[in-house]
Amino acid sequence: MKYRLMKNLPNCLRGRILESVCLGKSYAVVLTKQERESGSVTVYSWPKEDVESNPHWFQPVDENEDENIAKIWEHQSNPMFHPLTCGTDSKHALLTPMINADGDVVLACDDCSYHQVFIINDEE
Repeated sequence: MKYRLMKNLPNCLRGRILESVCLGKSYAVVLTKQERESGSVTVYSWPKEDVESNPHWFQPVDENEDENIAKIWEHQSNPMFHPLTCGTDSKHALLTPMINADGDVVLACDDCSYHQVFIINDEE
């Protein structure tokens, strides 16, 4: 099982994926290729019990997660890109991707009622 970090930490943005390590006793943030090559990365890890019992900090990743949602999370947690922010107040939490009742991918602000329909054009 993989989990997603739901809070920002110093040098570790919300949305990062955690995988099981140490024979299933802990979870650690999955490093990107750039981070591994740089050699100067803070590696975060948490005991299994903390990850699995704290839904405000960690959410399980659905193995069948929509590809667009996975791409948005990857964008939101990459310090090389400017994150997608609330259209009402850019100081609010970063937008969270989700599927609405119509089956569309939308971006939602956790701090207010702002929603943005997310449109991808792969042809550009």
